[in-house]
Amino acid sequence: MHRILFIGRVNGSIVSMSRINRHTVLVHAAAHEIFPQLVLWGESEWWPKRSLMRYTRTGGGEVAVGARYHQKVLMPFGPEWDVEVLSLTGQEIVREFLNGMFRGKDIVRLAAGQGGVFVEFIMEYRVIGAIHSALWRLFFERMHDKNIELILTSLKRFVEERGPRSMEWNPGTREKLKQMLGLMPIFARTMAERMVSDKAEHNAQGRGSAAIEEGDMVRAFLSECPGPFRAQMLDGLEKVGLDRKKYE
Repeated sequence: MHRILFIGRVNGSIVSMSRINRHTVLVHAAAHEIFPQLVLWGESEWWPKRSLMRYTRTGGGEVAVGARYHQKVLMPFGPEWDVEVLSLTGQEIVREFLNGMFRGKDIVRLAAGQGGVFVEFIMEYRVIGAIHSALWRLFFERMHDKNIELILTSLKRFVEERGPRSMEWNPGTREKLKQMLGLMPIFARTMAERMVSDKAEHNAQGRGSAAIEEGDMVRAFLSECPGPFRAQMLDGLEKVGLDRKKYE
């Protein structure tokens, strides 16, 4: 845990400024096995029942940039606020505080580690108001630290106990891949499947997705196909009903 703190005034009110709260855990697993669980932060099956923080997504659909959550500390008179997803990549999620006692953002990111991947939770923030600042320093900050450690430990246990697994494919997308491979010469199918699958998984991770979708696969064909076979590949996409123009 690492903290940096400056104190200043905004419009005559005392606020904490440029404050950083950081927690890290090493998970012995691949990034593609960990990141889909981070996308489900606050909503996943591994979220600890003893956590004092509740996240409620206020809109439907997939988690994406612009998604909003209402956060509440589960205790009498516990603070609450709203956040919005600012960015979502295959390695990092950034959420901005929209109201309540904080201004700033929290970040959950992956970083390469020895024998695994570090999961970092970073809160870059300032506390608004003298009363909130006092309550945070005297009580809520310690509770926050324990809660984040509990959450990261629960994530680590869930991913490591579940064991290694490949990224899932959308069933329809997997079927289109089989059709594309069936149009190729037999000697080229194994190498093409490996190259396209690896790139499609990379594309899905870059979107922060838990599954490989049609666009991930089509972009993989477009980027990985050798030049001499490109015309055949484009013809194959058309034959199996894939519109490459949607993904170029």
